[in-house]
Amino acid sequence: MYVSDLITEDIIDTWCGNDRILIKSPCGTGKTKFITDTFYTYAKQRSKKILILNNRRFLKQQTEKECEGKEDVITVKTYQSLEQNLDYANMMLGEYDYIVGDEAHYFFTDSVLMNSKTYKLMPILEEIDRPVIFMTATPETLEQWITFNANNIFDTEKPPQIEKLYYFRKRKAIDKLLKVIPLDEKVIYFCSDLRYMEELYNQYKDECMFVCSESQEYYYKKYVDKDRVEHEIICNETFSKHLLFTTSVLDNGVNFKDRNIKHIICDYADITTMIQCIGRKRYIDETDTINLYIMDYIQEKLQGRIGLMHEFFQRISEIENMSKEEYARKYETNYFHNGLILNTDETEELCFTPKLSVQLKYQYDIDLYDVIFSRYDNRHFTKYLCDKLRLGNMALQSLEAEYDNQKIMELFSEIVNQKLFGKKIESVKDFFQNTLVDDCTARSIGGINTYLQKRELYYYFESKQEKSYKDGNRDKTYWILRDYSDVMEDVG
Repeated sequence: MYVSDLITEDIIDTWCGNDRILIKSPCGTGKTKFITDTFYTYAKQRSKKILILNNRRFLKQQTEKECEGKEDVITVKTYQSLEQNLDYANMMLGEYDYIVGDEAHYFFTDSVLMNSKTYKLMPILEEIDRPVIFMTATPETLEQWITFNANNIFDTEKPPQIEKLYYFRKRKAIDKLLKVIPLDEKVIYFCSDLRYMEELYNQYKDECMFVCSESQEYYYKKYVDKDRVEHEIICNETFSKHLLFTTSVLDNGVNFKDRNIKHIICDYADITTMIQCIGRKRYIDETDTINLYIMDYIQEKLQGRIGLMHEFFQRISEIENMSKEEYARKYETNYFHNGLILNTDETEELCFTPKLSVQLKYQYDIDLYDVIFSRYDNRHFTKYLCDKLRLGNMALQSLEAEYDNQKIMELFSEIVNQKLFGKKIESVKDFFQNTLVDDCTARSIGGINTYLQKRELYYYFESKQEKSYKDGNRDKTYWILRDYSDVMEDVG
């Protein structure tokens, strides 16, 4: 079911005054299409005006393309254009009958939280005497900010069409993966590390595109082909190269409609960002599927991120309980925090107040990580994400294990039941220590057998002493690889 099937004209008729409406259905359920088709027709028939607010220039361009010929009713602006001048924002919003806050999780994303203007727009959208329709597939923090009437919350069920789902913990696994994907299958990699993206771009220069925000000036000027992005991604919702390396700049609203996009990789630690990235693919029909690869973060890897959030709340507590002088002495050069607003109080002395958006997002994330790491067992992060994507009991596979097991079985097919002496033993040890993504640090026969057992590979090495004089190996130690199934047959 799509949003247009869910929200009828009779329902829209009830939207009035300062109603706040939440459309929180998953990516690909036609939220924007509902606005540009059904809602447009409704408003035009009643001589009403609609303002759509987008969070990124790329998305604004794509939305404007969908609204061609409908400018008599619909105007498209960015949140940022209103944030620059709040007097203009108040005037602009008052000229429209309906306000649509597209990608409404915008206020709570990592790249926006520390923006000094964003928090100022929030109370305007909260208080304006117009129906405001918030649209997002990831509304959790938004719902901490605004209380929506249950009758004004709309959701549909449409999980992404995933054929295979992999998790990985080391980027080395992605290095291996990119080398084996066929050239006729396109790949989107949403990457959180620009330096790693740069490495990949230089490695696959003739086969890839590089996309990042203009705010990343060095990388943007050096690697982004603006004309290609405009023509292919914005206008045609695809890309011609084999690989697309992009930051989360494309995570909101920008769509890809291309059956040849078969692989999506994402390594972001923020759940909201990851869900939005995965949702960029629009499926043409039921046979259009992808393989999805997501970074699985263990608790230790997120401690730095979680620690920064706790530090923010510690700052708030100190501001409330310390004098300005004590606070200044404690932090000295690190006096200011981007999650705080610097104001003057009634005595015109400088004082700090926390940004509401940062408070809401950080508290939500702290609570979320507590849930993830207490409720879910192994592969905490990935299992929670599967629940959020509504994937049910879909099988999770380790990308490292898949690659490594394939390599191990290739080796074992060559050496099983063969006696391995000297250099061949060292070659096996080197293989386990240096060839695999999830390297086996042990070089002893016991360590390697334990490694195989953990991977549930039913082989083991035996160490024996040669009794034959053949080949001059009498009394030398050799290793021999055994298959458990052969051993069980012998026992039977």
